[in-house]
Amino acid sequence: MKYIFLFILTLSTYNYSIGQNDKVYDLFEVDAPPLLIGQTFKKDANQHQEFKKNIYDFIKKNVSIITGKKTSFEKAFVEIIINKNGDYVISKSSATNKKALKEALKTVKKLPKFSPAKINGEPVKMKFIIPITFNII
Repeated sequence: MKYIFLFILTLSTYNYSIGQNDKVYDLFEVDAPPLLIGQTFKKDANQHQEFKKNIYDFIKKNVSIITGKKTSFEKAFVEIIINKNGDYVISKSSATNKKALKEALKTVKKLPKFSPAKINGEPVKMKFIIPITFNII
């Protein structure tokens, strides 16, 4: 009976430790946010805000203009998960318009690799939602 209990206790501890390693954190839960390869944070800047600014600047430079039958504003949201090695995957996406979603996904796929987010100096997975507003003309 003692052996069975010890085995179950060991197994549950093992599963708990696996679950902790796979946790996906939000931007403000990490000590050091990811950094786009080739970019640096400004000295004494809020790194979390600087991360967001770097992403938004990249999107602005790489997004294409969408044309339509009438002028309107459309929104798209793309959630990415940045893995421990700096690669990212698109986990969720939505938009108010099919053209906006297609262009948002195309633009986000152009993002370069990141340095990973860190907590206590250790790389962790982190998710981030990128909002993109399109002025359809």
